[in-house]
Amino acid sequence: MVRLLNIRPLFRGNEAGDIMEEVGRLGLMLFLAPIWRWLGASPVWTFKLSQSLISTLQTHMVEWEELKPLLVWVVYFAAIETRDSQERSQLAFFLAVLMGGLGIQEWDDLMQIIKSVLWVERVFVGSDRSIRDEVLSILSVPPGTITPVLEELEENDA
Repeated sequence: MVRLLNIRPLFRGNEAGDIMEEVGRLGLMLFLAPIWRWLGASPVWTFKLSQSLISTLQTHMVEWEELKPLLVWVVYFAAIETRDSQERSQLAFFLAVLMGGLGIQEWDDLMQIIKSVLWVERVFVGSDRSIRDEVLSILSVPPGTITPVLEELEENDA
């Protein structure tokens, strides 16, 4: 965890690989924090990590192509780790956009993608309850209200 805290890919530059590495680094720490808590330790405060992730995603547009499942995984763990309602809403919106971009309509299909990247069932079972309803409610907004925003975000992601 200490090593992950010290690695700073964006200090090297703002190339796509540097940005993806930074997002992956933040995601891995957001993934590891609940495992450490489950084991009885509290290695880091994750609120700063989720803030950094949101800032990185908003500042740097990257085409994730075949690594899009990694992006989904990172955003999911940020969403379940954040305790800030505004951040949770932003991350839920990111997840809804990613679901739309991947053509995913069912929550279970999204969870299969997340679990295919890296998952510890004993630690994360039921973790999706805190974010699932919010993401699905975003996706169920009547057509025309959110579609232009989703299309704009998908264009920026491309």
